[in-house]
Order: sequence, then C-alpha cells, then structure tokens
Amino acid sequence: MRLELPLPSGFSFDAVVRSHGWYDLAPFAYDRAAGVLTYVTPGPTPLSFRGISGRLEVSGPGRRSAALAAVVRRIFSLDLDLSGFDAMLGEEPVLRRALARGGGRMLRAATLFEDGVKMRDAILAEHGFGPYAAEGLMRILGRHEYLAIDSWVRKQFRKLHPGPAKTVDRAIARRYARYGGYRGLAMWLELTRDWHEGDDPNWGGSAAGERRGTR
Repeated sequence: MRLELPLPSGFSFDAVVRSHGWYDLAPFAYDRAAGVLTYVTPGPTPLSFRGISGRLEVSGPGRRSAALAAVVRRIFSLDLDLSGFDAMLGEEPVLRRALARGGGRMLRAATLFEDGVKMRDAILAEHGFGPYAAEGLMRILGRHEYLAIDSWVRKQFRKLHPGPAKTVDRAIARRYARYGGYRGLAMWLELTRDWHEGDDPNWGGSAAGERRGTR
C-alpha cells in the first residue's frame, strides 16, 4: 500500500527523525543520504517513509489506510501543536532557529508500549526506571513540562553555560523555567542544536530540508 499525508507548515523530515536516538535503534533504520526511514513490522515488508514537497510518502504491506495513517501520525508527531511554544519565544535566537529548521517534534514508535520498552532497554542498566526514564518518555510523548536531567544533559548544559557542577541541576531548572509547560522542549532544542546546525546553519523546514548523531 502507498499513502501520502500532508505535512504541517515548517515540518522537516530529517529534524524529526534525528530528534533523538530512536532512529538508530531497531526496528528503525535511517538512510539519511536517501532521505528514507524504514520501520520493521511483523511480516516480510517494512514500512518506508520519505518526506518530499510538503508530503509524507509511506509504503508498506497492505493494511487499512486509516489505520496506517494513524500509525504514521504517531511516529512523526504530526498532531503536535507548537503554536503555544512559538508564541512565547520572542526574539530568542537559538530556539527561533530550532523551530525554523523544523525542530520540536519527536520521533516515536508505532505504539506507546514500544516507546516504553525502548526507554526501559536504553537506560535500565545504568539508571533503573526512575524519574529520568519517566520524564524522558513524557518528552517523546509531547509532554514538555519535564526536564529529564541525566549526566549527558548536565555535561552539555555546562558546555554551553559554564559553572560549578554541584549547582547544575538548579541552574538548568532556573534557565528554562520561563518556558512553563515547554521547559523540557526548550532545553532539548538548545542542547541538541549542534546535531542539526553543524550541517547547515541556514537549513530550515523547506522541501530541501525534508529530503535532506544520535546521543
């Protein structure tokens, strides 16, 4: 079956796929040069996604188009409304650039259960499934009032905002508090900006961006 879905204004295929490390874990596989994301499903044929000219093209094994569209909308966070976050940014240059390049939407698995399993498997050995895991999962689900602070976040924050290690958690909370329910998104977009801006500082959510590391 082949399916095409219209994309929200400013959407960038690459920015969503590389929003965090899920794309580098099975059942995802990303060919960035070709601009194609695949998702292995039960059966011989995986789902394949490609963003081009304001549309998301999907191909895969036959299934009802409505059910397939719902899966696609979940994987690419297509129903996420970022207008509230946009309205509170003012002239904040780093976050303005992040939105302009199509940042803000998180890649998800096809189901909430799989997102939870991926999060658990990724961090259980190191952290246990505690507050960081729960808050990180909420971020993926579009709940951005949580910060999900771990050792990588602390290190990256202090690279951008030098200061003593012993006060870093308080410094993180103070810096992003003004973004209210979007504090976690503001933090994530600032800390991961080099994942995207290193390629092309002028890259945005245009058709070129749609064709266009993981932590």
